[in-house]
Amino acid sequence: MTADRDALLVPGGGRAVDLQVQHKTAGLRLDRFLVIHCPDYSRSLLQKAIEAQCVLVNDAAAKASHKLKAGDRVRIWLPKPDRPEPTPENIPLEILYEDEWLALINKPYNMVVH
Repeated sequence: MTADRDALLVPGGGRAVDLQVQHKTAGLRLDRFLVIHCPDYSRSLLQKAIEAQCVLVNDAAAKASHKLKAGDRVRIWLPKPDRPEPTPENIPLEILYEDEWLALINKPYNMVVH
């Protein structure tokens, strides 16, 4: 690979992820396969990575519409997520009951929970 291509393959100091196509995902388009296996990234970002040749199928660049076969090797260089990691807050809460399966917490009525 050339130095120019290497710059494209590691956008923002990205990391390489290697995937192998299994029988249950054979026949999928490359972009759809990546959406399933890279759920933290949007489909549009994955399609941009394909267009920038940051995705290889069996060591060759491929189009988003490429149909995958069982046993194909897919390598994608993913950028570091641009959103910060969530940070926990130390909020005093009253724990009413807790075991390994269940926790009952008395929280303020206006506290948002996800």
